[in-house]
Amino acid sequence: MDEHYEQMITEAHEKFGTVFPCGNKTDLMGCFTYELSISTLMFWFNIAGEKTTRIITRKVIAKE
Repeated sequence: MDEHYEQMITEAHEKFGTVFPCGNKTDLMGCFTYELSISTLMFWFNIAGEKTTRIITRKVIAKE
C-alpha cells in the first residue's frame, strides 16, 4: 500500500497546500487508517492556518 500513501499525501498537498500530522502523530505516515470492513484507506491531517482535521479516503483492496 506504500504507493497509496504517497499518492494520498501528494493529493493533500495539491488540494490544501501545507499539511501537518494530526493529534499526537509525529509524521504524516502515522496518519493513515485502513478499515478492512469497507476496504478503505483513510488519511487524516491538519491544514496550515486552520484548526480542523481533514480526511482523504481511497478504496483499496489489501493484498494478503
